[in-house]
Amino acid sequence: MKGEDNMNWDARLAEQVKRKFENYRPQRILLDAVINNKELTLPGDTLIVVNASSVNALATVRLNSTSNDTINLKIGKKISTVFTKFFISCTAQANEWLDIIVGIDFDIDDVDILIAAITGGLNGGGEAQPAFTVTNAVANTNTVAAANSCSAAIIKALTTNTDLVWVNIGAAAAVGSCYDLVPGSVLPLPISNTNKINALFVVANEKLIVIRKSGA
Repeated sequence: MKGEDNMNWDARLAEQVKRKFENYRPQRILLDAVINNKELTLPGDTLIVVNASSVNALATVRLNSTSNDTINLKIGKKISTVFTKFFISCTAQANEWLDIIVGIDFDIDDVDILIAAITGGLNGGGEAQPAFTVTNAVANTNTVAAANSCSAAIIKALTTNTDLVWVNIGAAAAVGSCYDLVPGSVLPLPISNTNKINALFVVANEKLIVIRKSGA
């Protein structure tokens, strides 16, 4: 058994050397024009959408073959399975884009750390400010975050939450019609004020944590 483990390790190490230890590769997907099953030959076992022009930016992906089912790609989406290539499709969405990372022998639990590593922290200028909490004592009621000017923000649903938090930007959040944050998920946003963040908690007294970057 030990020898078998060593063989597996040696094979993986040889592959790492062949790739020059490139465990992941970032790629921007522009959504300005219609894309129909555009093939990207980037093999991996993890695909993560780490950034986007907005929460509305949306594409779909088929792994390995155009005959496979589509999977929605939006900010924060993570896919873990082996693929040798994938096919991107989208409708025309002016000024929208998605930043993805394709990894081999690569995974990370704290997606917010990955986002910071790839994008150089929160988008925009200024310094990161202390975190603040968004919560509501009443379930299924829209809550507007406190006003703070910023150039960007990262929102994280607490891992201790037990259900979804629906998040919308600049309008009231409603079940099924905006971004759904599962416990522990992360949403980075280029916004000018944190009072644009609207949240609807399926369960009362659960929380979002917001870190903003001061404007400039």
